[in-house]
This record gives sequence, C-alpha cells and structure tokens, in this order.
Amino acid sequence: MAYPEVTPHWELYEVHLDEAEYLGTQWENALTAPDRYLVHVAQREARLLAHVDALALGGGEVSRRYLLPALAAEEAARVSAAALTLLQQEGTAGRDAVLAALTEGPPEALPGLQRALELCGREDVLPGLTALLTPDTAPAVTAVALEVHAAHGRLPSVALESWLAHPELAVVAAACRVLPFTGTALAAPLLRQWGQALESSEPLIRDAALVSGAVLGLRAVWTRCRQVVEDSGAPGRLPLLMLALGGNTQEQALLVELLGEPRARGDAVWALGHGGRPEAADACLQLLEDGDADVARLATEAFAAITGFPLVDAHVLSEEPPEDESPDAPLLLEVEKTLPRAAPEAVRAWWARQREQRRFAPGTRYLAGVPFSVTALLQSFVTAPARRWSALALELAIRSRGRHIVSARDFSFRRQRRLTTVHGFAPRGEQSFSSLLDS
Repeated sequence: MAYPEVTPHWELYEVHLDEAEYLGTQWENALTAPDRYLVHVAQREARLLAHVDALALGGGEVSRRYLLPALAAEEAARVSAAALTLLQQEGTAGRDAVLAALTEGPPEALPGLQRALELCGREDVLPGLTALLTPDTAPAVTAVALEVHAAHGRLPSVALESWLAHPELAVVAAACRVLPFTGTALAAPLLRQWGQALESSEPLIRDAALVSGAVLGLRAVWTRCRQVVEDSGAPGRLPLLMLALGGNTQEQALLVELLGEPRARGDAVWALGHGGRPEAADACLQLLEDGDADVARLATEAFAAITGFPLVDAHVLSEEPPEDESPDAPLLLEVEKTLPRAAPEAVRAWWARQREQRRFAPGTRYLAGVPFSVTALLQSFVTAPARRWSALALELAIRSRGRHIVSARDFSFRRQRRLTTVHGFAPRGEQSFSSLLDS
C-alpha cells in the first residue's frame, strides 16, 4: 500500500528553536543563581536538550531552513541553540558549518558559537579549531579556539608562547586557561611567558595566570596573590577568593581586615563566605545591619554558606523586589540584588545557640555547617546553590593538582559523572594552599 507524502509542519521546528533559545537563556541564568540547585538546573537542562534533539532529528531541510540562518543571528542564545543542534547531528556537515561560521559569520555570533562548541562534547571539533591558531586569524576567533580547547581539557598541538605574548588581552587569558592541560611541568620559555602574565597589571590576564598556576602547583602564584591583596584597596574577587579558599589563619585575618576598606568590603565578605571560618561568620554578623544593603545581602549569603543558617520565614527580612536594572548592568550585580537579607536578631539568637552547643570550633573550616573535607566539597555540588559551583570547581582543581577539573558551566550530567571519579587526595585535600604548592 502506498502512503501519501506528508508535508512536515515546519513551523513546529521553528517553535523548537524558539524554545531552545529561551530555555538556553534560562539555563545559563540558573548557573549563576543564588536560589537554584542541581535539581533545578538539571531540569532546565533536560528541557533544553529535548528541543535540541528534536531539531537535530529534523535533518538537512531543518538545518537549511532554520539552523544555518540562525548562526548569524544577533542573539547569542539563538546562535548557541542552532550551533549546538548542528553539532549534535550525525556526520560532519553540521560541525563544518559551525566551524566555518567562526570566520565567515558576524563577530556578534562568536559568543554563541563558542558556548555551543564548549558544550557539544565532540572532540572532532578540536582539529578544526587548532587549524585556526595562526597569525592570520582574527584575535577574537583565536581566543575562542583556545577557550574551547580549555573547556574540553585539551592542549592544542601548537606552541603557546606566541599566544601568551599576544597583544590582545582575551587571547593571553585564553592561553593561560589552556596551560593546566599540559600534563607536564612547563618548559622554561612557557614558564617565563606565564610569569609575565602573572605579573600583568590587567586583572583579566593576571587572574587567568593565577588560576592556571595554582592548578599547576606553582608557588609564585601564592606570592602574587598575597601581593595583590595587600597592595590594592580593591584587588578584585579572584585573588580574595583564592586567599579565602586556601589561606592560613593570618591570611584569613587579612581578609577580615579588608572589611574596613569600603572599596573592597563587598568582595571581601563574598570571599569570606567561601572560606568557611567561624571567625568570618562573626564578622559577617556585624555587617547584617550595614548601611549598604548590598553588603548586608552578601553578608547574609556568606554567613549561611559558612554555618548552614536556614534562610527561611522569620529568618529573612521582607523586602520589596529590586527595581529593574539597566540592560547594560553586569549580570553579577543584578543577581546579587536578589539575595535575601537576614533578620539580624534572628541570626544573633541562632548563632548564640550554636555557640552554646559548641558546634563550631575556632579555626575549623565549614561548608554550610559541615566540617570541610573532600567529601563535603564534592557533596556541595549537589547541596550548594549553583552560584557557588565555580568556587567549588576552582578549589577541586587546585587541591587535586589538575587531576579533577570540572566546569561549573558544563552540562550537569557531564559534570556529575566526572565528579563520581574523584577520590580523596589527602593530605592536600585539607591543607592551606601555601603548604601544598611547589617551591
């Protein structure tokens, strides 16, 4: 029996693309949210991937009608959804189209293309990206090629010295992020170029060098980190975070001192929340009635992250929702205006009870009220808000000396699968960074 030909409902595929764009934006936002946990992120992720799969099954005609034109869209989320779908398709046509779009498409499409290439999970994109690492390639494309290699945990098969000395900041920072995947000690020329990046006055380059050097176990990182924090009234969050994660008692005290510096107060209290010391919780308690509401919100978040204080019901002040920010406002600042603000009296009463019960020992580090350990660190990827995953991933990479590098911005199923392969690496698991870095 012959069946009549059926014309596909093409508009349904357009709906799939619209939904993938929308859910991709929602998923990305959830990755930085203070009130979204693994279960929430994974649910949005699953819905996103369902639409991507439906598009991928549409075949070549769907690609021609919707996906290929979307690679030149102005919205990064739409570019990312289309590119991710093309990369999900079998064969090489979709992959080749995405790689070609890097050099042939509009510059505005690069962020979306990069995100899709980072997430796609197929390593056959890497040779094409390596081929772009030539002096003739636009710096923005070069940076994308290096960043995607780093996201895949692979070192490009080209010499990195020239990229570490590149005049474009984004290229140098991306080259630094690839360094932890060298697999061996850095050769002298590479070590020299990395050292220059470490001493850079540009925070973008300096911070990338701090992270790569810490993962590689280079002691110069700690010296530079201390120097930046001690010499600058506003050192930025990354150096403060590293000091909080791996500092000794004296270095923790240095962070508390920065609470008296108006330009650094917000960043310092944010970092102390990751440090997990009861002494930092005491300091946060003093900031809950700070005249700066933003600082008080960060202090609330930090106190809860250290102690496990439940931010529910009468423990939280009732406040009006924040006014809409300018479209140009940094996403980080928008997120932080949504943080809850604890009721100071409720916090004091709760903290006094914990002290009476001697639940928190001076000098001990805690994650949401649980004494710090490698097991607690890994469990926090499930129990901590998504906003804190980046710091957890950084600490895991440093303490494991690069053996366990996961991305807070990867798909949850992939990150959690990698975390199941992590085993204890004591004594480095609980030492201060200054004691575990090489001389």
